[in-house]
Amino acid sequence: MPAPFVEGTVPDGRALIYIYRPADNWGPQFWASAAPLVFAKNELAAIMSIDSYCSYVTNPGTIKFFLVSASTTSLTMEDVAGQMYYVKAGFELKVLVGTDVTLKLMPHEVGKTEIAGCKQVTE
Repeated sequence: MPAPFVEGTVPDGRALIYIYRPADNWGPQFWASAAPLVFAKNELAAIMSIDSYCSYVTNPGTIKFFLVSASTTSLTMEDVAGQMYYVKAGFELKVLVGTDVTLKLMPHEVGKTEIAGCKQVTE
């Protein structure tokens, strides 16, 4: 059983971003076995299995994340030194066209609560 989630310390002059994929937000059964890839600054940051998260430390400024699975999505955000962020990987049902993957910047307390049951992935 994975250790419970504990927020890390934000390194001086940097930002800490948690990207997570909770089981209850991944939709139809075929998504459950998928392992989407998360890219940050065009480099692989993590392979996201169900109920998983990764942490990403970056310099302040604009950062773009991509989530690649059966479809692709991206999230561009401004991060500030000394701040912590939560980004949620999920899915959205589309009328007549199936599903799309999503990345959403979450409020701190919501992200901290939702990530609690996830295990950390290293890549």
